[in-house]
Amino acid sequence: MERVEYFFQAGNPEEIADTIMHIIKNSTEREKMVENAFKKVLKNHTIDSMGERILKIYSHFLL
Repeated sequence: MERVEYFFQAGNPEEIADTIMHIIKNSTEREKMVENAFKKVLKNHTIDSMGERILKIYSHFLL
């Protein structure tokens, strides 16, 4: 899967600002990031996958 996030060094406001400006100026990349993020959410946060995670957590504490 392609990039859906950017990482930057904490306490470096210039790097954060540069990253934000890069995303603002690059509409094609921005739109692709949005599309990839949406796909990631649909894949990883379905009702079934969330249910499986909850059951795993309950099983861990109850068994």
